[in-house]
Amino acid sequence: MRRYFVSFLFSLIIFTFCACSSYFSSGANRKNVSVSQLSVAVPYRVANHYFVKNNIKNKIPSRISNANEFYFYFGEATTMGNTGKPSNIDFNEEEVVIYDAGKVQQFLQIKPLDLRQSGRELHLIIHIQSGALTGYYTHPFLMLIIQKNLADKLMVHVQ
Repeated sequence: MRRYFVSFLFSLIIFTFCACSSYFSSGANRKNVSVSQLSVAVPYRVANHYFVKNNIKNKIPSRISNANEFYFYFGEATTMGNTGKPSNIDFNEEEVVIYDAGKVQQFLQIKPLDLRQSGRELHLIIHIQSGALTGYYTHPFLMLIIQKNLADKLMVHVQ
């Protein structure tokens, strides 16, 4: 009798954990769905071939809308060939949205998943994949080029 009670109790515990995990995951999905349902997709281009200047000690602003401020933080990293040129940014019509990971001693790959606008908020959804430790510091970031926007706030969601 005791063996049946223990197996019943064990089954009940397993069932409870399974039920709770599906409830929490469906709640998280519901949150993402509500952000995407109540917002509008914002077209963007990923900016390539820029680097953070070595004299920058603090984090970079999340949005930059003029060339003077942009070139204070970033330099161009031109390489050979047509694909090695930095992305063209027209600050009269465009601005950049930036996710700054800060200085790290680890390989990080930051990928944009989505950029949406809800009211006066921009929602940047990204995925960060971390890799091997390095013996040196890098300053990884993600830079997206968008049309000038009236949003007041950038919210970053890491998945």
